[in-house]
Amino acid sequence: MKPDKQKIEASIFESTFESVADGILVTDITGKPIVSNKQLAKMWNIADELLNPPEENILLKKTLEQLKDPDAFMKNVISVRENPELQTSDVLELKDGRIFERNSIPRIMNGKSIGRVWTYRDITKQKQAEEALKRNEGRLRALIEHSWDVFELIDSEGNILYISPAAANISGYEMDELKGRNVFEAMADEYREYAKNLIAEISKRPRQTYSMNLKSRRKDGEMRWIEGSCTNLLDDPNINAIVVNYHDITDLKNAVEALQESEKKYRVLVENASEGIIVVQDSKIKYANPKITQLFGYSQEDIMGSYFAEFIHPDDRDQTIENYNLEINGKDINDTMTIRVFTQDGNIKWAEIKSVLIKWEGKPAIHCFINDITEKRKMEEELLRMQKLESIGTLAGGLAHDFNNILTGIMGNISLTKMLIDQKEKASERLAEAEKAAYKAKDLTSQLLTFSKGGTPILKVVSISDILREATDFALSGSKSKYSIKFDKDLWHVIVDESQINQVISNIVINADQAMPQGGLIEIKAENIVIKEGTKSPLKPGYYVKISFKDYGIGIPKEYLSRIFDPYFTTKQKGSGLGLAISYSIIKKHEGHIEVISQLGHGSTFLVFLPASPEQSTDKGEKEYDGKAHGIGKILIMDDAEIIKELLSQMLSQVGYDVAVASEGAEAIEKYLDAMNSDEPFDAVIMDLTIPGGMGGIEAISKLREFDTSVKAIVSSGYSNDPVMSNFRDYGFDAVIAKPYKPKELYEVLQKVL
Repeated sequence: MKPDKQKIEASIFESTFESVADGILVTDITGKPIVSNKQLAKMWNIADELLNPPEENILLKKTLEQLKDPDAFMKNVISVRENPELQTSDVLELKDGRIFERNSIPRIMNGKSIGRVWTYRDITKQKQAEEALKRNEGRLRALIEHSWDVFELIDSEGNILYISPAAANISGYEMDELKGRNVFEAMADEYREYAKNLIAEISKRPRQTYSMNLKSRRKDGEMRWIEGSCTNLLDDPNINAIVVNYHDITDLKNAVEALQESEKKYRVLVENASEGIIVVQDSKIKYANPKITQLFGYSQEDIMGSYFAEFIHPDDRDQTIENYNLEINGKDINDTMTIRVFTQDGNIKWAEIKSVLIKWEGKPAIHCFINDITEKRKMEEELLRMQKLESIGTLAGGLAHDFNNILTGIMGNISLTKMLIDQKEKASERLAEAEKAAYKAKDLTSQLLTFSKGGTPILKVVSISDILREATDFALSGSKSKYSIKFDKDLWHVIVDESQINQVISNIVINADQAMPQGGLIEIKAENIVIKEGTKSPLKPGYYVKISFKDYGIGIPKEYLSRIFDPYFTTKQKGSGLGLAISYSIIKKHEGHIEVISQLGHGSTFLVFLPASPEQSTDKGEKEYDGKAHGIGKILIMDDAEIIKELLSQMLSQVGYDVAVASEGAEAIEKYLDAMNSDEPFDAVIMDLTIPGGMGGIEAISKLREFDTSVKAIVSSGYSNDPVMSNFRDYGFDAVIAKPYKPKELYEVLQKVL
């Protein structure tokens, strides 16, 4: 039995109707649904049973509920009902974000419309892709049209197919003037052939990119440098052009050329500088100019990469490294360093170094300017030696003058005494004058020791206010000048040799008085000060009392200020010129400082800084001398000079002491021990510090204390610069007396010890 052709056709139609991706709805002429496929129900989320057969009201209701704009939907439906032959197409947006394309065509039978076929296609992804493409195209266009770089599309002949707005800024032409132009027209004459060859070469190589760097002429004739690239996309059917991208580098090129020219000039300056130049980074020398070779004999290769400290003298190395570390970390040094460096042949040269913090290859570095000052240093030292010789010459002349006067007094008085030996009263007067002259010689010797490397102060903690008043009163006795004195509240005590500081104050006050011949006021002020770590000062950090002496005299000429502390230098008719030099030496030995501020016609101010003790303690362990010459006790004298032993024996015996003598330490120890064993011990021992060829005082007192820890010992010497004299207790002595001395001074020391 043959298959029914009509059934076969119906089967094919039904299979096709259900298999298509579009939703299909067939309606009659009135718009009533006749049939729909399952895809329609799926697309509109309607159950199959509600559309089998399709129900117009249900279908319409379900459709309108899902649409963003149901009114537009119904407007289209009404339109086709009124115009049955009309074909329509529109886009529907659903509330869930999907987008459908709706098409409708009339069903025609025998030339007459009998209904309509509606199709619905889900074009959501297509629309999303189109929107994304539009956004990307918009972004790309924004990038191109707002970029400072120029983008061009040209053909293989150089004709412009497209050009971005940035071209107007670079070329000076309006955009309308640029369209359709040939790129070679704007090329500088010397670059036109190069550009043509470049485009011809690119045209032969699809997908290849070439860089370019050339000159282009603006509309106003100005030449500009452009840099960019060309890519051959002629084989891309969507582009079919050479893509050109470039930007104006004229300003950059000019800046680079200016920088190169500047660097060239700087290099010429550095390479030919009269001073050595190095750059130090990470403690290594990164650059050295040729002058370094001339100055120190090293080649640039020897220096480059070496640690800078290797070339510095060990005595200067630590300070130099410390300064480098401070400066590399941003601290401001502001000092010119003077250091010693080793030359290539092992000799030592003096170098003056100025430095500045810079950036070197992106990192901090120190730029150093180095001058060889070896010869300058030698000249300065020679000049200093000459000045010292001049000072010594002045000193020698003054000494000769003063000693001749003193010797004249001594010799004259002794001669007169010999002539007047029968006239006791007159002879006594002459001896008194001779004694006075001898003490002047002793004072001058003391001053000379102070001025020399000797004269070490014997330090105590004392009240400076008492010394100031006593010394000033004494210096101004009989003078027309007056003084005022002002102290800080709770003024600290000072650590000084009372006798020496008394001498300093007297010298300064006398100097101030002599500066005011008609008399005047000397203002004295004492105050506490503290020198802190890091303070720029000639003084070490610590506690000090600052004393100022201000006079209203004639002042000191500027050219004399540098010599005011030179020995025997004076601008006054009165005085020897030794006082301020002695004062300067004393203050330095006290680890203090003295300076003068003066202006001609406006007076002078001397400033003295003395080490202080904030605790303000004083040595109260000594007995005070009562001023009476009497003595009870047994004294042992050890001295190698017969005249000293004889003189001391007479001086002490005369006031009541029992005296024994020894010539050196061993003999003194023997006599001391014999006295101890006989129950008649010595109450005190006076020992000479130095005994040529025998045991001196230091060794002798050490041995004596092994037998008697309570021994009372006084050290005596003509070498007042010996450290034992200023630190006698450290060596086992109880007191000190420097030769020569007056009987009163000896009695006073003995009375304090006993």
